[in-house]
Amino acid sequence: MKVEDATENYCDITPIFKPKKRLKVGTFKVISNGFRLGERFLKIIFENAIENNVDEIYVTAFDHDDGQRRLIELLTQWGFTLWGNKGEELVYVRDIRPHFNLDNPRLCFPFFSKNRQAYITAIYPEYHTDLLPDSILKNESSEDTQTLFQNIAGTATKFNAYFSGNSIILNHVANGSYTISIFDMQGHRIQDIQNAYGNETNVQLNHGTYLIRISQGKRTFGMTRAIKQK
Repeated sequence: MKVEDATENYCDITPIFKPKKRLKVGTFKVISNGFRLGERFLKIIFENAIENNVDEIYVTAFDHDDGQRRLIELLTQWGFTLWGNKGEELVYVRDIRPHFNLDNPRLCFPFFSKNRQAYITAIYPEYHTDLLPDSILKNESSEDTQTLFQNIAGTATKFNAYFSGNSIILNHVANGSYTISIFDMQGHRIQDIQNAYGNETNVQLNHGTYLIRISQGKRTFGMTRAIKQK
């Protein structure tokens, strides 16, 4: 992912983009494995767009095989529309400014209108985390959610991470300095470590399971999961 400002040159996109602040997303592959990983990646994309206060998200994708067509289908389900072409690739865009669609909330996610009746539905605890992985129950341990998050985080990243004592060890990270962002398993940001170098960084964290995101400037390289033991 890369944040682009209104001065970005889009001469290779037809029709050409109007000046806006955008989040560019590299093509990712959608595999049908039953864990809705594509939707999890879209959630990370939307969170990055909101965090960076962009007006629009765009994705370029080929339409050559089933995996690429599944990606396009997923994008359109969540509000992306076909804009045009970038060479042989298709360009899909999504307005990320606040707007509402009462008939299909996915088209305007993460924005929801309060002008609608809401109801409460009870969920048995054993089904809770599978249905709502961002809202882990207070009485759940990291072991209870380990299998689920093994299939959510870290599946398509270029790096991996693990804890060794009070250090976090990163493999296959970018050259130069980068930022390590640490989240709990509910998506709450715990810590940002700026200007990290190399593959070992000291951190002070309680034991538990964390999501680790690596970024360099405006580019996000990926997110993976790591468990800190007692």
